[in-house]
Amino acid sequence: MSSKARKLHIIGKILEEKNESVLIKIESILKGKTPARKPSDYAGCISENKAKDLLLHVENSRNEWERDI
Repeated sequence: MSSKARKLHIIGKILEEKNESVLIKIESILKGKTPARKPSDYAGCISENKAKDLLLHVENSRNEWERDI
């Protein structure tokens, strides 16, 4: 697909887009700005089990630190 055809395809997809948040992200990309991210934007990035393991590791590290002081 040529560069011009790709651009036309992308423009067509943008025109069909109904989700306002997607349009805001596209607009910010075109303006060269990175949108501010909220903590909720990262929800679901890791599994619940992985999150529990990480929190347990942090808790254990804190306990070791307090014990060694």
